[in-house]
Amino acid sequence: MRIRLLAGLLTPLIASVNAIYSSQAGQIDWHKQYVGIPSIHSSALAPRLHRIGSVQHGTPAQSILLTATKKNVLAALNPSEGNIVWRHRYEEHDVLQAFKANMDGLVTLSGYGGATARIYEAINGNLIWENHLHDPLTGHLAGSAPGEPTGTAIEFDTIDVFVLSNGHTVRRLSGAKGETLWGWTSPELASSIFFTSLIRTEKALYAIGVSKGFASLSIHVVSLDPQTGALLHSAGVPSSIDSAELVHGLKLGGNTGLPEVAGLAWLEKGSLKHVLLTPTLEVKFLTKHVTNKYGPYSSLQDLGVTEKGYIMAILEEKDSSKSTAHIYRMDLNGLSLTKAGEFADTSSDNPFTTYAGGVDRQGRVYISKLAHSTTLRAASYEVFAPDAINGSGMTTGHTFQYDFGLHGAINFATVDVANTAEYVYVSRIFLTTTTGAIQQWQQERQSWVREESITEINAIAAVDLPEIAGDSHLLYKSKYETFVQRLQRQLRDARALPSYLFYFVQRFLTGTYSKPVASPANSDEPGALWRDVYGFKKIVVAAASTGKVFGIETSKGKIVWNVKLGAGSPDSSLKIKPIRMTVLKTVSEGFHPEIGIVVEVDQEAKTGGRSLTTGMVRLDATTGTSHSTILAIGETLDVFEFDLPTPSMGNGRKMIAVVDQEYKLHIYPYHVDAIAAFNNVTDRTSFALLTNSPTSPRLQGYGLTPWEDPSTAEDTEFPVPVWDLHPTWSSSFPPGEKIVSLVRQTPGRAASHGRVLGDRTTLYKYLNPNLVAVITESQTRRDGHDASTGSIPTTRCTLYVIDSSKGTTLYSTNVPAGKRSGGNLGSCDVKVTLVENWLAYHYYEDASGQIGRGTKGWRMTSVEFYEGGPNVRVKSGELGTDSSKLGSIDAIEQVYIFPSGIEAMATTTTKYGISSKDIVVINGKGQVQTFSRRLLDPRRPKDKPTAKEQEEGLIQYDVLLPDDPRRIISHNYRLYVSKLLTTSTQLESTSLVLAYGIDLFLTRVAPSGTFDVLSENFNKIQLVLTVVGLAAAILITKPLVRQKGLNAKWYS
Repeated sequence: MRIRLLAGLLTPLIASVNAIYSSQAGQIDWHKQYVGIPSIHSSALAPRLHRIGSVQHGTPAQSILLTATKKNVLAALNPSEGNIVWRHRYEEHDVLQAFKANMDGLVTLSGYGGATARIYEAINGNLIWENHLHDPLTGHLAGSAPGEPTGTAIEFDTIDVFVLSNGHTVRRLSGAKGETLWGWTSPELASSIFFTSLIRTEKALYAIGVSKGFASLSIHVVSLDPQTGALLHSAGVPSSIDSAELVHGLKLGGNTGLPEVAGLAWLEKGSLKHVLLTPTLEVKFLTKHVTNKYGPYSSLQDLGVTEKGYIMAILEEKDSSKSTAHIYRMDLNGLSLTKAGEFADTSSDNPFTTYAGGVDRQGRVYISKLAHSTTLRAASYEVFAPDAINGSGMTTGHTFQYDFGLHGAINFATVDVANTAEYVYVSRIFLTTTTGAIQQWQQERQSWVREESITEINAIAAVDLPEIAGDSHLLYKSKYETFVQRLQRQLRDARALPSYLFYFVQRFLTGTYSKPVASPANSDEPGALWRDVYGFKKIVVAAASTGKVFGIETSKGKIVWNVKLGAGSPDSSLKIKPIRMTVLKTVSEGFHPEIGIVVEVDQEAKTGGRSLTTGMVRLDATTGTSHSTILAIGETLDVFEFDLPTPSMGNGRKMIAVVDQEYKLHIYPYHVDAIAAFNNVTDRTSFALLTNSPTSPRLQGYGLTPWEDPSTAEDTEFPVPVWDLHPTWSSSFPPGEKIVSLVRQTPGRAASHGRVLGDRTTLYKYLNPNLVAVITESQTRRDGHDASTGSIPTTRCTLYVIDSSKGTTLYSTNVPAGKRSGGNLGSCDVKVTLVENWLAYHYYEDASGQIGRGTKGWRMTSVEFYEGGPNVRVKSGELGTDSSKLGSIDAIEQVYIFPSGIEAMATTTTKYGISSKDIVVINGKGQVQTFSRRLLDPRRPKDKPTAKEQEEGLIQYDVLLPDDPRRIISHNYRLYVSKLLTTSTQLESTSLVLAYGIDLFLTRVAPSGTFDVLSENFNKIQLVLTVVGLAAAILITKPLVRQKGLNAKWYS
């Protein structure tokens, strides 16, 4: 009890050094919300416009843009401004399968086979109820690939909801409370019939499915009584189709109430066919296929207007040109389809075509066609109104500027049209692109754009901005300016003196240092991104999996530039995936910092198929301008960074090395000076590659053979250098162990090489930049034997710390299997961070049925590596693999009970490494939280600290780490983040923390307190008045003292 009381008294003291002032919330941090790239592979998840309220019901209609995303998020966007109205993120195991809105309600099905049904208020996203329909583990697993049926569907009654789950069960759920009113399960559960959709009419509820045949699929229909769920009839439709996505249900009726007529339309061998559905599924209608005379067609698209009886058929390509599209409308009696209109062939200048549909406030249908090209930087769209001119139809068109090189191709759209006067149609179109952007165009004007690909970040780095001071400003200008030009520049700079003095006084009085070092008078010049006084303003360069790269300034989170990799290539088939990013040149090595991105380029090969190439893209971090080069052919095994002794040819000190599939190494840059410098260090260069073969997983060490230039004096071109790798060591793991992850050491400076103890001795840190942490997974029995013996297996995780330059294992331990989303055990979910001589790892302890393992819960283990005992220093990192002194390395560790699970873990980073390195985590509540290094010190004494231990700053050990709400640096924000990036500033005390995933959140932390700046409460005005008062007193008393001394001399 006394131990915990002491820890409780000390914890606030530790926490206070990292706390930020309440007045700084929203000032020194920012939060940017995103939703993710929209899911467009399924019509059940595709974006759509929904109106809450109805003109027919006399309530004002408010529009929202609903979308489900690849991040398993359901969101509503404001269609006029693009901001998020509300959003919900579903758990990893609870994958969203379908959603549908009706009036004020929004119903979703999630989990495998639609295991859970939920209903929300569409206006604000508030959950009304949820109903668990079946165990997710028994759910249907399909639906992840385009065209693959999920076995889920949603339909509405006036109030209640009909849902299809698992492809064989239909339920009616109460719209008010969510309870099941009735349920029907297909008796053909064990047969080949799989239901994919529902259609509700006034007299029946139809379940549409497909039945597997010998060579193809056929359509099967079941009609149910909507009130009781009783089976009315079941019948097959004579048909032969290749996929369930070729079948579409059509409904027709008034704008209010339930549809009166329903039918089916499908493609069969290029022909469009249609049948009428009746409650008794009369054979005369099901067998009488209405085959259209046009065609052949390649696909059907519902465009969100099938509930109004419309369907679009895309003709097959002819004469190497894009096909036309025919618009069909079901007749009022449902017996046939009538062609209501068509779109002409797409011009060869606009090869990309997308179709969209929409319904206006009065229930009228509109269908649009978009076309754009890779070269014209323009797009056009036509809007067809089939009800215009007394049902004859009318088409209007618009053209807008669209940059394919920046946004990629348009891959989905939905349209909203208002008929403001006779023959006058005002339209706005919502579109998504292959780079993940969501855009809204109001005819020819772009209203807003959301860059949602920022939620798919593959590589990221933070870069210091240049300081706009005298010398660097001269570097930015021409080096050969004349006397007149220099005089003119100095006169222009002199205009900034008043504003500079104003900001100087403002900073002094308020303590605000977010302004640039110089006056904002220079902010209108090219590349005007300058750091502030303390380096809080940086550029974060983030590369997304879609090939989009963003430059984000850290003061407000604004995207200052964005580019698409490969934008200048004429090959539109390029798929560029960033795999690694590094800072090639810092501001200390050149005025403009530069970023290097290693990318894999997937493109169509000239001989057919696809080819993979590894390349390097070099970007200016302040402007986004870039140039690229090819490094290797094929897939990349790994990427490494090397530091040259000195910067070369203005390219900076950093060098990137890429290892290809043939175990050959390619470097960038590879000019003559860089090659010579790299050849000089090849004999001292070694690294490890991960090989994870099923039979022999291992970490393999490699060395380099110096490259010799094969060219002769007669050669006109310089050969591209390639280094051969040769194995130097191999670290094999026990049989059955599978390598799960490899964590490399966090780079950074070590301020001290040892730790001074209370008795004035020193524990020297084991500082080795080649350390890596390897996590393996194996299946074992409870007694520790291999699972192949036949007993019930359990997962065992093992953590190794290995010197990647020699292959020696310095530390290993068994870790319990992790606890993932949904509470499922059985996989290694271990979070690891490794910095300097400190290893920290987080895991879940499942103590069920195991003696001596303590209680269930989360654990954090802290380990520190030292050269040996006090005053022992053997420089272990420089020893050979056969040295007997390697065994002298000491590992001091301690285990703590951690408050919660975490998504990510990192350590704070400062400029010189003097400040304490705190742990930063994203906890299970979506919060960013810090934990003091002092609390995680493995040397904390079990008993009351002695005087010498107190002198070291040690506090008494408590197994429970406090969950201090004052160390939650994300305030009350609910963040959807999963990764962390920490970077230093010009202040040694302060580190920037960026949490990213779906959202972006950035803030500052001071692990050891802001010891290098005055506190917020420091009274600077009083200091100035005191100094001024003292100066005035000196000026007043100085002549008096002089006169008194003079008088003393006269009378002495």
